[in-house]
Amino acid sequence: MQTSGNTDVYLSMSTNCESCESLAESVDAIVRAGGTVELEGPHSVRGLRRVGKVQGTLIFEYELRSPASQVLSDKGKVEQEFSGGTNRYQVNVSRLSDRWSVTSASRTSA
Repeated sequence: MQTSGNTDVYLSMSTNCESCESLAESVDAIVRAGGTVELEGPHSVRGLRRVGKVQGTLIFEYELRSPASQVLSDKGKVEQEFSGGTNRYQVNVSRLSDRWSVTSASRTSA
């Protein structure tokens, strides 16, 4: 999503997920301004495990390794830099009629 600028598929996997929508809005704003996001490698997920269930919502935790990245302006100028690293996340997934959907995603620790 960050490199293509297309947030549609990403957003189709979530429902009422504020952090998901916020990330997509940030990417949309960069692309609308003519900018791009460059990643210095792939993201990787490790240790995905189910940690609970509350009223039909499944709760998972995982580690996400994010590469260093840069936000570039339409002229190629570096606007922001991120060092990357590994963080732990929690994601809630709920069944909505005919599909599963992310309803919440948050970083739990560094």
